Amino acid sequence: IYEHLTGRSVPFVKKDDFKVFAFASYCGGAGCTTLARAVGQELTRFHGKRVMYLSLEDVSSAGEYAFAPAGVKTEGEFLYRLLGRNKLPFLDSYLIKDEYGVCSFVPSKGKNPLRELAEDEMRRTLAALMGSGVFDVIVTDLSTCINGAACAVLESSDGICVVADSPEPGKQPTAVKSIGLHAAFQMAASECGLEKLTRTIFGERADALLTVAEYMLSDGNVMSYMEDWQEEQAGYLKTPLTGQGLSRLFSSITREERMAFFEEWMRMHRTDEYLAYDVTSVSSYSQGIESLEWGYNRDKEALPQINLGMYYGEESRLPLYYRIYPGSIPDKAHLKTMVANGPGKKIRFVMDRGFCTKENLSWLTEQGHRFVIAIPGGLKYAQELVRLHRDEIVNRSSCRLGDDLPYGKAYESTEYGFRMMVHIYYDPQKAVQDSENLYREIARQEAELSEMTSPPDRKLRYDRYFFINRAKDGGLGYRRNPDAIDEALSRCGFFLIAETDFRKNSREILEIYRERDVVEKSFDNLKNELDMRRLFVHSEKTAEGKTFAAFLALIVRSVMQNAYREVSEKRRLSFRKILFELGRIKVMIEGS
Repeated sequence: IYEHLTGRSVPFVKKDDFKVFAFASYCGGAGCTTLARAVGQELTRFHGKRVMYLSLEDVSSAGEYAFAPAGVKTEGEFLYRLLGRNKLPFLDSYLIKDEYGVCSFVPSKGKNPLRELAEDEMRRTLAALMGSGVFDVIVTDLSTCINGAACAVLESSDGICVVADSPEPGKQPTAVKSIGLHAAFQMAASECGLEKLTRTIFGERADALLTVAEYMLSDGNVMSYMEDWQEEQAGYLKTPLTGQGLSRLFSSITREERMAFFEEWMRMHRTDEYLAYDVTSVSSYSQGIESLEWGYNRDKEALPQINLGMYYGEESRLPLYYRIYPGSIPDKAHLKTMVANGPGKKIRFVMDRGFCTKENLSWLTEQGHRFVIAIPGGLKYAQELVRLHRDEIVNRSSCRLGDDLPYGKAYESTEYGFRMMVHIYYDPQKAVQDSENLYREIARQEAELSEMTSPPDRKLRYDRYFFINRAKDGGLGYRRNPDAIDEALSRCGFFLIAETDFRKNSREILEIYRERDVVEKSFDNLKNELDMRRLFVHSEKTAEGKTFAAFLALIVRSVMQNAYREVSEKRRLSFRKILFELGRIKVMIEGS
């Protein structure tokens, strides 16, 4: 039924007591086949297991270990019946056994058909053998095979043994280092073009920069442990970076080099996608960083800070550009400077309501940029739109955007002096929550007013929902303003998004806006996973250089997360768990 409805092969769930072991080697003659068969024989003779031996050698050697009586069919014929006719044949007609009872297929003449299988075909073959009830263990000899079939075997394996050639006489391992993280980091950096671009821009400093980025991905922002970490890790550098070497490296990275990197990085990865733009703050105790100033601290810390604005691709899911600016400058005030001095032209931005001002949106439009941005609900303009169009949207079937989605409708507007579309959304669940929050706020203000003896300052806005005056006895008089409260209740559940795309409907615009959380998650990774809540540096130049290294680490982390997202959701693997598992992969170093 599953196959008929989905067109996919039936997924096989392996029993807990069934085991698959894979043996592989990076070169011929290392003893991979001998070891694989010895393990199979050990399991059969001394542990009573029913073992199936599969060979993915170029030419299967299974026939060398067991006699094939007349009438037994070959491996190729078995695969034809299983995969071509989608039916598991009677296994006894295809199996031979060695003197210890290890089963294998009769090899076909010429090339090994098992090695030529596609990845999905190998999964189906393994699933059929596992589900046959004939075997307890499958031992696979991958030899030097690296293809889709081998990947399917490795994915299904409970244990993997990589057989290395014996060291030359007189050569003994001199060190054991972790290599898994470096291999994954290098693969991700190479795949996205980061490694090549870093070498092009930074020349002989590239290896040091990539090493710092790899360390930050693994262990965070505190550089005092980096020398110890390098002693245990295989990586780009043969000699560890000292504290002085790190300071010189960070200070050597110029603004011109960073901008050259950003220009080329944006060119490589920015298509016609929307770029999520947002700002975060990074605090420090340092006295020598000019950009450190007091401002709105998003982490609620009583410390001076720098602000860091970043572009993040919604489709590529990669960080593309960042800029550091003084911590006292409000986000909305810095938007023009950020965009004007950054790479890229005619960008499509997605931003939250904190950047929404008439001046910002007018300037973006004049410069040829497009935007999708939330409009603050407290603006008189937004409130007037809701008042005018409320009844056209609430519970109107024509405005329903889909299951678990709000109602929505678009209106053209020239309120800011240029043409834009404003999408008005109504969410019934949000309306309930908003109204409950409103009543709680009114009750809180009422309790506070009851304890006051004189009218509060108008800036505190107690008069939004209350009439407040002096009582005849000289005390404070107040009562609720039902018209103001009813007006606020009528706006509960509404939110507005403005855009200058003009090609998207209300549902598509909502999806684009909601995707902006990629940059918020990126900031969370930067500050929590890469430990960039603090700068731990003492000068402007080293702060800029260190932040750039963290940006490189964030790129690689994003590439790795994009690659493993589906697997992590199925298996509930955290990124930190994956790094831990990578750290367990070791390499033995012989001589120098």
